[in-house]
Amino acid sequence: MNKNFANYNHDYLIDNFKKESDRASVVLCGSLFDSALKNLLEGFFITHEDNLFTGPLLNFDTKINLAYRLGLISNRFKNDLKIIKSIRNDFSHNVEGCSFENFKIKEKINLLKKIKST
Repeated sequence: MNKNFANYNHDYLIDNFKKESDRASVVLCGSLFDSALKNLLEGFFITHEDNLFTGPLLNFDTKINLAYRLGLISNRFKNDLKIIKSIRNDFSHNVEGCSFENFKIKEKINLLKKIKST
């Protein structure tokens, strides 16, 4: 991937996330990570003709664990993804009270920041 294409995608995503509510941004971000893991795993296996990645058993958490156990992602990244998944679930399953100002959400975001600084 060339640098200009990567920057375009980054800028495009940031611009679009700014237009969304906290909830929509979190759910969309979780979906993007889920999709990226699916693509990573599909690229690892020699065939994916049997629809392995369309079954209900291969949810976001299972993809995270599988990618880690296959050595495709680091333990640190696995932990980051688990936190992101947890934040996504909070926003997805709670009709009220979810925003980046929520104490529980801030705690989880701070865990991500701590992981990055170690």
